[in-house]
Amino acid sequence: MLSSNFFVAFCPETRDTRVLTEKGNEMIRENRHEEYKVLVGEGVAITNIAKFCDDEDNKKIVFALKEIMSWNSFAKSLVEQVARKGSLSDKQLFAASAMLAKIEKNKADRKSNMFSLDVSKILAVLDKADPAMKTPKIRVGDFVFSKPAPHSRNAGSLYIKQLGEYIGKVTGGYYLPVGSVSKDTVAEIQEICKDPMESAVAYGRRTGNCAVCARELTVKESIDRGIGPICADKLGLI
Repeated sequence: MLSSNFFVAFCPETRDTRVLTEKGNEMIRENRHEEYKVLVGEGVAITNIAKFCDDEDNKKIVFALKEIMSWNSFAKSLVEQVARKGSLSDKQLFAASAMLAKIEKNKADRKSNMFSLDVSKILAVLDKADPAMKTPKIRVGDFVFSKPAPHSRNAGSLYIKQLGEYIGKVTGGYYLPVGSVSKDTVAEIQEICKDPMESAVAYGRRTGNCAVCARELTVKESIDRGIGPICADKLGLI
């Protein structure tokens, strides 16, 4: 009986196929190496990650955990353990899968409740604020619109509070409500977004309180403007 080495030595097609296969496997290993390097950086830990990720289900789990480990300490601890030991217990795998499934469900629930909302006019006003202003905000009726801190992971979004309670944020042109937000509330927000400054001024005139800091306005010029002179200056309005 002829050995496989005989065919490799005397059959060029077989030899070429084996070479191509080996090159293909090498490319796969290199690509995986780059993937794992994203997770843990260079070093011995990549060997442990590679070992764990030989199982495709494990690979999906560890990469999903990597996406949330910046804000989820449990996910971070699991990824670090895989990098350190190359394994997770069955109990840990179950807990990770359950957590990831819950996160995806919450995302889907939020997405189903999303509303398209153009807040560019509100952001345009807040973007003019003095950098020294810690939290640029505008008050209109029961609502307060404010920007996250520049270093926040929500930078570029817009926070919304109603009667002092956080009711969601607007990011990427969509309002993501938190809790039970009625259609009437959404309609009010949409109306304010059409002309936020006019709405803010109307609020200040109606209540006699500054549309930014909520302090009482005592000077006619400030009441007419709906915003006190200090806040107006910080927002670049005067």
